[in-house]
Amino acid sequence: SPGDADGDGSVAAPDLVWAEGELFDGDGQEAADVAGGSIPSTRGVDANDDGFVTAADLIGIVLRLEP
Repeated sequence: SPGDADGDGSVAAPDLVWAEGELFDGDGQEAADVAGGSIPSTRGVDANDDGFVTAADLIGIVLRLEP
């Protein structure tokens, strides 16, 4: 689901940290490539569903954080 960067089934603070790492893990910005690089993520890291993993997705995750 959008915002679930680590694939554990929920959107929580660890997803924000995971997504920040994804930005710099060496696999590029395309959401289709998030499984590569040093931090294998799920498509949920693309929280705004624009096909790219950018700082905008960090905001998207914050907006989806579960209480």
